[in-house]
Amino acid sequence: VELKAEWAAYGLNVYAYSNVATNATTAGTTYSNNTTGGTVSITYNSNTMDSNASCGKSAHASVNLTGGNTAEISAHPATGYEFVGWYTDASFTGTPVSTNPYITAAITDAGLNYYAKFSIKSYAITLSKGKGIASVTGTGTYYYGQSITINATMNGGYQFSNWSADTTPTGATITSSSSASTTYTIGNGAVTLTATGTPITYSIEYKNTETATN
Repeated sequence: VELKAEWAAYGLNVYAYSNVATNATTAGTTYSNNTTGGTVSITYNSNTMDSNASCGKSAHASVNLTGGNTAEISAHPATGYEFVGWYTDASFTGTPVSTNPYITAAITDAGLNYYAKFSIKSYAITLSKGKGIASVTGTGTYYYGQSITINATMNGGYQFSNWSADTTPTGATITSSSSASTTYTIGNGAVTLTATGTPITYSIEYKNTETATN
């Protein structure tokens, strides 16, 4: 009689959840299963049982493993997002199991579900006055990917020249750097934008209207 051991397999599932900004200064409180804020993946011992595996970077990674085995689960934030932590429920109640994006999961007889929480980042945008500038508006803290209006008002005798940045964050764009009022899209980092003007030049023509006499 040949005896063969049958080992039960249990599911390990990991999910990526993220929020979005509802406007330039407000982040949404609803988190959804998608790849907007990042992806998740599973790395496991190739000698363990594996069926219906889908372990690559995605919104949902899963694998079936025998109880007692372990697997490495990873969270990979997208540009403009940060990893908050691993949770065991999609409501993200309480404190996270871990704030380390790379952890080891021990397979139990009940299986495991982990949820990676990714939150959209916000950045400080500072506007500065250069030569010839009376005032600027638009300074504030804004969420990645959102667009804001920046504006410069000139001193008398000056015309607007350009906006310049002290750094160029990934994803940041400006509609027209030569316009006093324009749109700036928030990139992956804080930035200082300086408005600069140039003196207006005038042409003066002198005409002698006196009549010459002898």
